[in-house]
Amino acid sequence: MQREVYLCLHHVLHGSGTWVRTLAQKVSSLDELKEQFPKWLEKSKLDPTKHSFLKQHVEHFNALRYLQTLQAKNIQCVTLFDDHYPSRLRLLPDPPSVLYYRGNLSLSETATLAVVGPRQCSAYGEQVTRSFVKTLAGSLTIVSGLAQGIDALAHHTTLEVNGATIAVMGTGFDRIYPESNTALFHSIVEKGLVLTEYPLGIEPRTHFFPKRNRIISGLSMGVLVIEAADKSGSLITARLAMEQSREVMAIPGPVFSAHSAGVHKLIQDGAQLVHSPEDVFLTLNLSSHATPLPFMHAETGTTEHAPSTQSQAAVPTLLNPIYLPFWEALNQHPKPLDVLIEESGLLIHQVFEALTQLELEGIIKEHPGKQYTRL
Repeated sequence: MQREVYLCLHHVLHGSGTWVRTLAQKVSSLDELKEQFPKWLEKSKLDPTKHSFLKQHVEHFNALRYLQTLQAKNIQCVTLFDDHYPSRLRLLPDPPSVLYYRGNLSLSETATLAVVGPRQCSAYGEQVTRSFVKTLAGSLTIVSGLAQGIDALAHHTTLEVNGATIAVMGTGFDRIYPESNTALFHSIVEKGLVLTEYPLGIEPRTHFFPKRNRIISGLSMGVLVIEAADKSGSLITARLAMEQSREVMAIPGPVFSAHSAGVHKLIQDGAQLVHSPEDVFLTLNLSSHATPLPFMHAETGTTEHAPSTQSQAAVPTLLNPIYLPFWEALNQHPKPLDVLIEESGLLIHQVFEALTQLELEGIIKEHPGKQYTRL
């Protein structure tokens, strides 16, 4: 199975996405991979001293044993080959080949907002984060990076108001970084979702965290930046979000604060200035009175509070609220894609995301000439 090929390459190459995707697309089974891998190594630019090590690990890889090892640690994984791979990430130019996760993966398909900021934040930044997140977490899944400072505060505040949150790690699951957030990690596992593209044993490295940021922005409908110096990881996330056609929002700060420089530059470069949670909802084309997200315990599957059932039956469960105009434009009569784009008022990339999510639920049908109907 190609899924086993993804798992093997990802494990052996420590998450090197381009290599994994390129090689995985050229073989159809693990046996074929083991046969072809030595030939690819000889043609590669990898250090020849590592060839023997890599060949040995591919040759002895056992997918079943690997999955059992993950299961023993309560870790699950999803590959690009799997249907339940997060739909937003699948659309990225460099999607993670494999995601390891603990918690409720379905949160990746909800209405999401990334909240990011510096590890060393000001009292103003803390106040703004708490104030905004307390309101936003009632209707949005809050995504961040489990780092110190604004990230951790966004996760903590979301949990305090019984909201849903996703943490994206830049290490393997057995290397929680920073260690001071270990308790927070376990709280999110129990009540939300933690995921990483790195296999077990991968320790924190400086260049992993900027790479991790593309997942934070990729999972999200928009990114809210709370404080950022001139050279800040938050600015990397914002840039990636712009490249991914996500909404980028920034909260202005005191003009004499070094924490404001990067944020103000973002606003000058076109980020949406927001000064209230309502501005965030308006930017994402959502109602501030949207029904709170259903909270599902990740490991027990029990619901702590359920959403209102009003109009629920008519709306696909995986569809983000921002894409409802597209669903409403569909009916039992085939409509061309350009007509659906015009009638929904959505951007092209938003329509493609909506199509992907509806196809995952199996409730939309494509007809000749790129025309679509509801099933």
